[in-house]
Amino acid sequence: MSTSGILKAMIACSFALLASLPRAQGDARSQELSERCKRIAAEQYKNAWGEGHSVGAAMDGRMESHYNVKLRKCFFLETVPGKRVDQSTAKTALFEIQALWDADEKKQYGWLKESDSLGAFESECFVQKTTCHGKEEWRRLIRSFMEE
Repeated sequence: MSTSGILKAMIACSFALLASLPRAQGDARSQELSERCKRIAAEQYKNAWGEGHSVGAAMDGRMESHYNVKLRKCFFLETVPGKRVDQSTAKTALFEIQALWDADEKKQYGWLKESDSLGAFESECFVQKTTCHGKEEWRRLIRSFMEE
């Protein structure tokens, strides 16, 4: 290989290496922000739920966090499945509530409530100003916050 060929190959390798540096730095920064998001969301969840139970209903919540790089925001999804027992009939009603939160601003972006209230299934939800109907639509609407 000629000297100019070697020089061109070295320049090409140098440019390739330099081009990959911002992406590597961006990936490290994204990982750092994701870890920060996890900590903030876990702290807020713990402050809100403590032991995760409430009086009058059997409830045990869980939380999933996500740092959205595009929006530069930390979101968390709070999910609370539970059951209520009607004392007079001893029948059980199942429910699930999900809430989407901006952890940095402590602002709720939306919620989903589904219940099988003694045989009558009900579902209602909204994301920002959009009303939705059912868990499938809810998941579609929150995808842009929790997956990007």
